[in-house]
Amino acid sequence: MQRLGPNLGWAGPGDEVTVEFAGQKKTAKADSTGKWRVKLDPLAASTEPRTLHVNHLAITDVLVGEVWVCSGQSNMEKPIGIHPGQRPCPNYEQEIAGANYPGIDCWKYHPRNQRTRSRT
Repeated sequence: MQRLGPNLGWAGPGDEVTVEFAGQKKTAKADSTGKWRVKLDPLAASTEPRTLHVNHLAITDVLVGEVWVCSGQSNMEKPIGIHPGQRPCPNYEQEIAGANYPGIDCWKYHPRNQRTRSRT
């Protein structure tokens, strides 16, 4: 979750939406097209997984920090370890063994909208 950004969503036109997260509770009313928006008070970056509640929905394992969306061509991807047709990065075994970055949450989108997630 973005530390300083708003939370957006859709509901039925005129529906009331309640968002609860990190001890905060905010309410909004969906407009005539069903769009709603709440803005939580600024949150400190945290790698502690929390639960975001939006009305009756619960979204688990939510981290707080800066959200970066990156994209590019398929040839921009460079795996660290051994992969067919590519040389591994120097010292890749040590890099993989020493990788401990709980604050980085990577999402990779594949064709056909299939989503996989990996923590690096």
